[in-house]
Amino acid sequence: MSVLRETLPFRQVDSKRAFIEVIGTLTVYFLSFRAAIQMQATLWAALPAMVLCGIAAVRLYVLQHDCMHRCFLKPKWLNDAIGIALSPLSLTPFYMGRYNHGLHHSHVGDLDRRDTFEISVMTLDEYRQSSLLKR
Repeated sequence: MSVLRETLPFRQVDSKRAFIEVIGTLTVYFLSFRAAIQMQATLWAALPAMVLCGIAAVRLYVLQHDCMHRCFLKPKWLNDAIGIALSPLSLTPFYMGRYNHGLHHSHVGDLDRRDTFEISVMTLDEYRQSSLLKR
C-alpha cells in the first residue's frame, strides 16, 4: 500500500472528530488545571496535574494551528470561531497568529526573506565565515 493511500483518511475534514478532539482536550485541560490548583499546597502532588495541563495546552495550540489553516472544520467560519475561542488558553491571538504563520509558509526556505523563520538559518558560506559563538 502506498503512503498516499495510507494517509488519505487523515486528509479529509471530519467535523465530528474535530469536535470530539476539542471537547476532550478542553476537558483534560480544565480538569488538570483544577486539580493542580486544589493541590497547590503540595508541589509534588500537583506536579502530575500541572504536566498534564501543559500537555493539554500544547494540544489546544495544535488544534488552533489547524484552525489557522482552516482545515480543522468544514465551514471555514467555524475554524475562525474555534480558533478565536482557543486564543486565551493557547496565549496566541488568532488573527495575528494566522497572519504570521501565513508569512512563514510564504517564505520558508527563502534565504532572502529570513525574517519569518523561527530559527536562525545560514548558508554554508555564512556559517564558515561566522565566529564560533555565532555558529
